[in-house]
Amino acid sequence: MQEQSRTNKAARQKQPYNHSSGSKSFLQRQYELVERKGESVNRVELFQETHVRAGTFVSQAAEDVHNKMLELQSQPTLEGSQLLSEDEICDQVLGRRPGYSKGLGWGPKPKARRTTSASSSSTSCS
Repeated sequence: MQEQSRTNKAARQKQPYNHSSGSKSFLQRQYELVERKGESVNRVELFQETHVRAGTFVSQAAEDVHNKMLELQSQPTLEGSQLLSEDEICDQVLGRRPGYSKGLGWGPKPKARRTTSASSSSTSCS
C-alpha cells in the first residue's frame, strides 16, 4: 500500500498543471458550456474553462500554455496559407498522444483528414 502511494505521488508531481474540472470529464464540461452559451465551444476555450479557478489559472504553466494557444490563433498567415485549426493548435502546444486527445480526454478523438494540397492538412472532430 505504501509503495503504491509513493508511486502515485511521484506520478502526480510529473503533471505540468492541474485542471479545475473535478470528476467531470472534459467532454461533459464542453457539453455544459455549449448548453450555457448556446454556441459551439472550441478546444482552446475548453482549456481555459477547465484550467481556471476563481478567475485565475490554476498555475503559471497552464496560463503559459493558454497564452501560446491564443498566440497561434491570432498569428497572421502568409498569403495562400491556411490558419491552423483548433485541433492543430492544441496538438502543437499540448503535444500528441496516440489514442488520446489532450484537452478532451479519452472520449472521441479528432481524426486526421488530409486535404488535396500537399502542403497542408486539416483535422476535424467527429
